[in-house]
Amino acid sequence: MRLALGLVAAGSLAMALTGGASAERPGLAAEAAGDRLGAAIERAIKGEGPFFTPEERALVEAKCGYARGSWDGFEANTRNGGFVCRDGRRIDDAEMRAMLAVAQPRIERRVRAAMQREDVQGAIRAVAEQAQRQALQAVDQAKIARLAAREAEAAARAAAREAERASDDGRRR
Repeated sequence: MRLALGLVAAGSLAMALTGGASAERPGLAAEAAGDRLGAAIERAIKGEGPFFTPEERALVEAKCGYARGSWDGFEANTRNGGFVCRDGRRIDDAEMRAMLAVAQPRIERRVRAAMQREDVQGAIRAVAEQAQRQALQAVDQAKIARLAAREAEAAARAAAREAERASDDGRRR
C-alpha cells in the first residue's frame, strides 16, 4: 500500500513539474518548427522561379518524356552526372551533362543564398531552440524519474520491513 502511494505521489510530482506535458506534445512542437523551417526554405528557394532556364526545362521535358510545360523546374535529382527522371530513368548523355554542368553552380548559389536569408536563419534557430527545450525537458524528466525510483525503492523497503514485522508478530502469537 505504501509503495503504491509513493508511486502515485511521484507521478503527481512528475506531472506538476512537467506541466502535464504528454509525450506527443514536444514532438508536435518540433514537427511544427520543422514545418516552418521547410516552408521558409521553400519560399526562399522558389521565390526566384524555377532552378532551370526555359531552354534547360525544355531539354529535361524532352529527354524525360514529360509533357511540354509540365515540369516545374525544381524537382531535380542527379546521380553520377546524369539526370534522374520521375520514373527513375537516368539520362546521362553529353547534352544533359553539359546542361547540368551549367545549371548546378547556379542552383547551388541560389540554395546557399536562400539558406542565409534572415527568415530561414530564424527558422533554423527555432528548430534548434525547440530541440534544446526537448533535450532539457528529457533531462528534467529523467531526474524526476530517478527521484521517483528512489522514493519507490525506499517505500518498497519500508513495506518489506513492515511485512517482516507483521510476520514476526504473527509467529509470536
